[in-house]
Amino acid sequence: MKLQFTWCGCLLAFLLSGGASVARATIDDHNPGLIRVLSAIDVVPTPAQLAEVTGKHPERELYAVALDASLREYLRSRATSLLSMYPNSTSAFYLEELAEIVHLRSLRWMAVYTRIRAFADEAAIKFAQSALASPATRTRHAVIRALRWVPGAAASNVLTAQLERETDTRLRKTILRMLRLRQ
Repeated sequence: MKLQFTWCGCLLAFLLSGGASVARATIDDHNPGLIRVLSAIDVVPTPAQLAEVTGKHPERELYAVALDASLREYLRSRATSLLSMYPNSTSAFYLEELAEIVHLRSLRWMAVYTRIRAFADEAAIKFAQSALASPATRTRHAVIRALRWVPGAAASNVLTAQLERETDTRLRKTILRMLRLRQ
């Protein structure tokens, strides 16, 4: 019994001493120039404009904004979609991570859609196939909508295979519509 009280006392002393402070990000923790660009409505910044406010690695700063749950959804969604301006392995990785770890469903949808549509490569097709196995209808919807824009037979084949497996009536209709639009 004494050992338990000693352990609890040490833990309490540690917590009260500030040894386990929890850092919470705020909008002030992000690049103010980037926040200003992301906050703009009806204006899509160019990669050069983003580089002007972020420096060499805009992907890293966009990812940090997209991850920050303390920020408005609009900023986070814009940051996620703007990762499409940097079709490199870093952005692809960040988008796949966002699709997995973010709690906000609309942001996960944006990450899945952007990863597939913006990159439209073999890795995007593999990511699409993996994401189509999700039990989440919204995730499958994002994949189906994105594949409409991916050139080549592989995207059509993925959509056709999903049509055979898909149990959701609305998603089946969406697949048929995307296949028609691809022609």
